[in-house]
Amino acid sequence: MVEKPETRGSAADRKVILLRLLACAEAERLGWAPTSEDIDAVTRWWCETFALTDTNRFARWLASSGLDWAGFREMMRQFATVTHVLGQYEHAIDAQVDAHLAIHTVHRFVAENVP
Repeated sequence: MVEKPETRGSAADRKVILLRLLACAEAERLGWAPTSEDIDAVTRWWCETFALTDTNRFARWLASSGLDWAGFREMMRQFATVTHVLGQYEHAIDAQVDAHLAIHTVHRFVAENVP
C-alpha cells in the first residue's frame, strides 16, 4: 500500500482551495481579472458579513489570523474571481444542483440507519 503524505487542512478545506485555484485559472483563460473595485466590493461584503467593519476590530482580527494585509487582499481577489466565474457558469451549475443535492442525501440516509 502506498503511504499518503500528510496534508494540511481538512478534505473540505482542500476542496474549497481547489475551487479557488480552478476559478482563478479559468478567469485567466477567459482573459478576466478582478478590478480594484471588484476586490473592494467583496472586501466590504466580507467585513459586513463577519461584523468587521470597525477598523480597530478588523485590525485585531487580522493580527490574530496570521494573515497580513497583502494576504487578506489576495484572498479577497480570489473570492472576487470565484464570484465572477460562478456567474459565467450559472446555467451549468443550475443544471447540476438537483443531482448534487440528491447524492448528499446519503448523509441523512446513513445517519437514520435505514436498512
